[in-house]
Amino acid sequence: MKRFHHGTNMVINSIDLGKGRTRTDFGKGFYLGSNLGEARKWAISQSMATETPTVMRYVLSDAVFDFDDRNLSRLWFSSPTVEWLNFVRDNRRRIASNAKNTEPRHD
Repeated sequence: MKRFHHGTNMVINSIDLGKGRTRTDFGKGFYLGSNLGEARKWAISQSMATETPTVMRYVLSDAVFDFDDRNLSRLWFSSPTVEWLNFVRDNRRRIASNAKNTEPRHD
């Protein structure tokens, strides 16, 4: 089992991938990270004076990371490489009017 965090400005009862923003580092989606401190910083940055910074914790089974599952499509970057940097750069650079043609960045 692995623990991950999501920093936000609200309690999330159900994940809706359709609500994700475009032109983010890894494309539209629901972001989780293993660093609690980073999730806290993100929650604070997303909160306004009237909102409460919130960090959601998710515990995922090791089976989620079973790369032999051919039914899942994913990219895995174990560290910041040139491939990772290019992927992030390309996602951030997309022009909103062209986003429909370039989303998602991978299948």
